[in-house]
Amino acid sequence: MSCSRRQGYCESTACCRGGPHPSRTPAVFQSLLDELVTALDLSAAQAANLQVRGNDSLASCFPVSDLATAAIGVAGLAAADLLAEGAPGLPVQVDRHLAAAWFKTSLRSLGWELPAVWDAITGDYRTRDGWLRLHANAPHHRERALAVLGCGNSQAAVAEAMADWPGEALETAIVAAGGCAARLRTQAEWQAHPQGQAVRAESLIAQEWTAIAIARDWRPDPQRPLQGIRILDLTRILAGPIATRLLAGLGAEVLRIDPPTGTNRPRHPR
Repeated sequence: MSCSRRQGYCESTACCRGGPHPSRTPAVFQSLLDELVTALDLSAAQAANLQVRGNDSLASCFPVSDLATAAIGVAGLAAADLLAEGAPGLPVQVDRHLAAAWFKTSLRSLGWELPAVWDAITGDYRTRDGWLRLHANAPHHRERALAVLGCGNSQAAVAEAMADWPGEALETAIVAAGGCAARLRTQAEWQAHPQGQAVRAESLIAQEWTAIAIARDWRPDPQRPLQGIRILDLTRILAGPIATRLLAGLGAEVLRIDPPTGTNRPRHPR
């Protein structure tokens, strides 16, 4: 194992299933990979077909690049399993740099400027007893938060109003009013919190199967495994649209529906 300091983190090189996986936290990567493989009912033999190349990591206190690489790798394993049709799985290779870029804006504008990612008052604010994260990108979230705080639409006004509130009480008030806010907690505090415990109890991947008619002559295409599959996308914000984008990349025909005045239009191209 070789170790070097990069972006304030330890970058480690080690071996994993199917080949090298240069990760700064190999044990965390393997844990994430194992959990995803189990959730999708893939076998250890199938997981052994995954190879990871590169050693890039996004700067974060959480293993974001490990998660990105594991998630995209398992999606590839599932596609390979579909193509194999019961035969030994095909090899899957994931570039860690590209996987990390998928989790971060990789577009660079030429001759024009990208719109701001965050609303002007979205951010972390000090409360009477700690810090609170306010999310105001959606207009209705911003309006509800400002109504609770009783202040103007500026960072200075919001900061002044929040300073007198206890964090827990403010979080409860904004969420109850239909806004979006969260008191900043330590990992231990979150694990002890009822919501943290509820999230932990949920399945990593929820699946619900319904009986549908499938063309008997349909077979996955080696170049476009999901070609011929139609998907109706009614999801919002980020997770759902990114998932259906991946399915489209694998060949599925995705029809996305948004209301003309909806709040899900991206602030920058994805």
